[in-house]
Amino acid sequence: MKLNRLLNFAWQPVVALCLLFSYPRQLAAVEGNAAILEQHNEAAIHAVLADEVPELNINSLKIISCGWDNLVADINGEWIFRFPRLEEFVSTLNREVLLLNQVHSCVSMPVPHYEYIGSRTAFVGYRKILGKALDKELYLSLSTEVQQQIADSLALFLSQLHQAVSVEEALAWGYKYYGLPLNWIESSLRNTNFSHDMNRIIQEAFAHIRQKQSNESHLVLLHNDLHSANFAFDVETNQVTGVFDFSDAAIGESYIEFGRLFSVDQDLVIRTAEAYARLSGSKSLVKSAAAETILRRVLYILYASECANTSREAQLLIKLESFVPIWDGICKRSKVL
Repeated sequence: MKLNRLLNFAWQPVVALCLLFSYPRQLAAVEGNAAILEQHNEAAIHAVLADEVPELNINSLKIISCGWDNLVADINGEWIFRFPRLEEFVSTLNREVLLLNQVHSCVSMPVPHYEYIGSRTAFVGYRKILGKALDKELYLSLSTEVQQQIADSLALFLSQLHQAVSVEEALAWGYKYYGLPLNWIESSLRNTNFSHDMNRIIQEAFAHIRQKQSNESHLVLLHNDLHSANFAFDVETNQVTGVFDFSDAAIGESYIEFGRLFSVDQDLVIRTAEAYARLSGSKSLVKSAAAETILRRVLYILYASECANTSREAQLLIKLESFVPIWDGICKRSKVL
């Protein structure tokens, strides 16, 4: 099961909610009786789109992702179509339609606008947000000015997103709370054999998060998966051109948003979290983001161990070990500030 799903808790009852959206051409949800795509191949996708979107001339079709939730296809290099893989993910997709309809008018960052929604088969389609993934090598090749521009763009997007939908609205749409199962992680650590440094940063991360939870709370609707593959970067203009894939959106603490940016570089985490703090008037969230990242990686290691996936467990242990100097540097930095 996708780990973000395992970390979502406390389903709330879905209640009726009428909202007045300001973005043009609002689309309804996927039909309740729409069928799930049975065969996950290009021929099946082509047949469905030829039937439901006959005006779309398909010159090229490429499956670009077969994730836990959705099968994703690129059409003509211009359109993205997403097909939920299981019936349970249709409701997730419908929540995303509601969310993006409202978010469009509230954020300056381009996000998907669904122009096609299936009636006989469950799918959605939107114009592709052009650009490439911002990996570590590309990020480090950029000037500090461009790096700051990227951070400012992401921080502004997150700040606007967190204000666009209230927690009450999110609950009404069926969004769940996201949080790490700290007690389970802590009890499971008794059966592990981490290095001295890994044990140290794990305990320090626990102490920080528990103190954070006892002192303050800032719950928002999170994008909850803002890593480099879920936003696009234009190498010609040096601009972030859009953010997509809101399928993991959930209610949680605002600092959770920044941890996945460590996959690019810690510098981007620091720049983005501090820009967000300036916009929102909050304290620095860098250390909290790092602590949550440590404990989330520990959780992944524990799951890999339970599944006897030794190769995955070994990879994750290396990643956690490599995070030791990052954590130590962030802790030293937080003492200076």
